[in-house]
Order: sequence, then structure tokens, then C-alpha cells
Amino acid sequence: MNDTRPASPRVSVVMAARDSASTVIEAAESVLQGELQDIELLVVDDCSSDDTAQLVSDLAARDARVILIKNAQNLGRAASRNKAILHARSEYVAVADSDDISLPSRLLEQVTLMEASPELVLLGSQVADFGSWGGPAQTLKYPTSDRDIRTRFERGHNAVPHQACIMRREKLAEVGLYEPALLRCQDLELFRRLLTCGRVENSESVLVHYRTENRTPGLGYFKSNARYRSAANYLYKRKSLGGRVVRIRLIAAEAVEIVRWLRSMIIRDRGVQELR
Repeated sequence: MNDTRPASPRVSVVMAARDSASTVIEAAESVLQGELQDIELLVVDDCSSDDTAQLVSDLAARDARVILIKNAQNLGRAASRNKAILHARSEYVAVADSDDISLPSRLLEQVTLMEASPELVLLGSQVADFGSWGGPAQTLKYPTSDRDIRTRFERGHNAVPHQACIMRREKLAEVGLYEPALLRCQDLELFRRLLTCGRVENSESVLVHYRTENRTPGLGYFKSNARYRSAANYLYKRKSLGGRVVRIRLIAAEAVEIVRWLRSMIIRDRGVQELR
């Protein structure tokens, strides 16, 4: 074993993995080979049916910074990330997905910014999409200022790319972790809670390559995403809504997503779309 695990890592990277044998090592090594070396990588295997757990176990045998956590039963991504965060030792928690690529400068740039700005509780970056279709290509421009990010969150939309975020662990403990009841959009609900206790920013840099099956998701993805997003915003607001109101809001949300899908099909070859 390469005993390189720092006594007190500058950042804890959490990764939830399920049936990710084809991508998890590439994703993990992109984190481990970055410019910032005093890190720990906590990988939670969520009852994979393939070789994910064994591959991560072999990697941990070669690099002591890797910690494999195996779920006894399938818990889902939110609960798996929560388990990793509870094992984290650093002041900062960064998210890395098991099929994405963190660029070499990612963690060093993000930790440096967090250390320089104690009021920052959440920091993201820009991302570029890639996949079997090609890439990497940046298709979205996330807002960078606290004001613009908050405006987008207030409209019920995520403004920080989850796969490229870093959070202050003390504030996570203060507001609570991911909501396991949500199958998707757990990041939206968590981020809205985090915004109540500090500042948020996205850097201008592309720091993560985000793997997608298609360059533009299908209409079904946009419609289902509207429902998950509505559920996340509903949980955040913590108030009771009548069935008719919920249905009207879901229909309206789906309509918005259909427009977004049509717009993405029209502009996908016209450069980067700026999110507002």
C-alpha cells in the first residue's frame, strides 16, 4: 500500500457509486492525480452488481487516501453521500460523481477560494459535457455572483453544478445533509438550505468534465426533471399544498421544461447558453 493518507486532509471528496465499473477508476484517479494531493476520497458502493466495489478496493490497496464504504443494502445516492460525509475528516466536502472527470486544478482552486473567503459556504465551477458523442464542450454558463445565483434559486432552479461543488462541512452539519426521500434534485433542496447561512459562488473556470449519454437530453428527461424539481422545492418550503395546486404547479413546471428542451435543441450548436 502507498501510505499517503494525510493526517488531516485539506478536502474530503465524496463519491457515490453503483454499477460504475466502466468509469469509477477513471473518475477516482482524476481526483487522486490532481494538483492538490493532501485529500481523502470516500467512495460509497451502493450494492453494485458489477465489479465496482472490487475495483475501488484494489485502488484503496494502492492508495491509502481512498476509503471504500460498502452499503449492506441499496440506499440511493443521497443516503450514500450522507454516509460518506459522516466519515469525512476535512473542513471541506467536495462532490465527485463516479462517471465524471475532475480536472487537475479543480480541488486546489476550489479549496484556495474557500480558505480565502470564510463566508463562502458553497462553491461551484463551470462544467463541460462529454461522452461517446464527443466533447468536452461547454454548453451552459452558470452564473458566478452570489446575487445572480440566488435569483436563479429563488425561481426554483439549480444554479450550482452539483458534480463540481465544494461545501463547508460545518454548515452541512448546521442545515442537515441530503434528503434521502428525493430520488433526484437532492442537490437543489440541500443548496437552498445552505444559502441561508452564507455566500455562494461559481468560478469562471471549467473544472469538471460531465459525462452525458447524449449531447442534448430527450424530452422525457426534461419533463421528469420538472417533477423532481417541484418535489425538491416543495420540501424546501415546508408547507402543505392542496392536490389541485400541486397538480397545477407540476403542469406549469412541465410546460417550462418543454420550452427549455425545445430551446436546447435549437441552440445546441450555437455556443454556450448563459443561465439566468
